[in-house]
Amino acid sequence: MRSCSSVRRRCRSPSSRLSVSRSGSSVRRRGCPAGVVALLTLALAACDDPLRVRAAPVDARMAVFMIMEPLQLIQPLEIQETPGLTNTAAEIVVQSGDSLVASVTAVPPPMFSGAASSTCANRHGLHGGSSLDSLSWTTQCVPVGFDARYGVAYRVTVTREGRRTAAGSTVVPGDFEIVVGEISGDPPGRVTATWTRSAGAYRYLVALAGIEPRPGDFGGACHQPSCVRWFVVTQDTAIVADIDPRFVEHTRPPYSVRVWAVSRELFEGIMTGATSGFFPIPPTQNVSGGMGTIGAWVRRWFIRLEGVEFRNVTAGVRVANTSDVNMKFEIRVPGTPNACSLGNSACGTLAPGDSAIVARADIPPTSGEVFHEHIVVCRADAPSNPCIALPFRL
Repeated sequence: MRSCSSVRRRCRSPSSRLSVSRSGSSVRRRGCPAGVVALLTLALAACDDPLRVRAAPVDARMAVFMIMEPLQLIQPLEIQETPGLTNTAAEIVVQSGDSLVASVTAVPPPMFSGAASSTCANRHGLHGGSSLDSLSWTTQCVPVGFDARYGVAYRVTVTREGRRTAAGSTVVPGDFEIVVGEISGDPPGRVTATWTRSAGAYRYLVALAGIEPRPGDFGGACHQPSCVRWFVVTQDTAIVADIDPRFVEHTRPPYSVRVWAVSRELFEGIMTGATSGFFPIPPTQNVSGGMGTIGAWVRRWFIRLEGVEFRNVTAGVRVANTSDVNMKFEIRVPGTPNACSLGNSACGTLAPGDSAIVARADIPPTSGEVFHEHIVVCRADAPSNPCIALPFRL
């Protein structure tokens, strides 16, 4: 079998294939006959097998995902990219106007960290930031330390050697509070809620959550929309909605209502597109030079446990006794000093109808990697009765 180079040598170059000499009216052509040219074309085509396995091109774009939330010490940033690229450090810069807010260098390895991934999952949900999982992209979660402030615009820029620079901007919605909240029925059949307006919020997500039947799956421990069964979207600041019983089937109390005031960038990023299946539809994205979403939300909730209502507010957590007996409450974090022994506002006793504010500074800080906070209630006049504790992300 001849090689491709030997086939090429069989014929002269195109400039030498046609030679004309005149002898009277005769024209003489020298070179390869037409049949040989056809065979040569086939031979050259065979040198590049169209069925051979080719290496997939490496995408130099990064996908980045961040949900900023006020009153949180950490704003997790998730970075996804195609495998095969050199594992280099990522530089993350957060700016507000011309002011530098935060600068972080994420040094690999490892590209995947279990603790950091939990930090992202706790904020983004199990699937919220994994928009490219179907493409088997690698994931890195970077905790970025800054306090996102209400009504402030931020720009996040991510650079990494060998990749295109990715950047996105958002405005954090304004502060708001739930004014009225009520869950009616057992199981819940209606949700009533009213809240103050959040300046700059594009939409509100209102959700109902309870305790799931799966072991270790606590509805109170999850605080993103991905782990609730029922939710509605509204531009108003009040809802009265009937709940289809199918949404609360096999759940149990206590139930909670959560309200998210969401920026436009985040709302469009999480409410559009379909990333599963053979033909994914990308969501609306606001990252230039890459893919993904940079957005923000403000989260408010209320939950009633044994007649004691807990509701988060700007100052901390408002606790109200809606029962007809004295109730003792505590907000604790396992492994930290007992709030009651410290004598701070995270522990107290309330008479029927009374309320108190647990200052945010009195709530023990957590790492943000696991759901550590527990709300605890028990009857103050029956110390022999066991207290009820519920893991709940504050």
